[in-house]
Amino acid sequence: MQPLPGLGLSPCKSSSFTQAENLKEIWENLRKDNLEKTALSVRRELTLYGFQRKKDTDMLRDSLFSAE
Repeated sequence: MQPLPGLGLSPCKSSSFTQAENLKEIWENLRKDNLEKTALSVRRELTLYGFQRKKDTDMLRDSLFSAE
């Protein structure tokens, strides 16, 4: 059985280091009471995560349809 292409690592996904840096930035903004910047950072991360999840789901669906 071959692995599905949608389940592999994607170059678009953030690395652990990048995610840790983003969390550190969010924490610093919260600590400084910079809520507007924190909200924008969180929104950006959630949007990127949502786009990646949709792309992965579409790739998996296409793989399953092509296997039938």
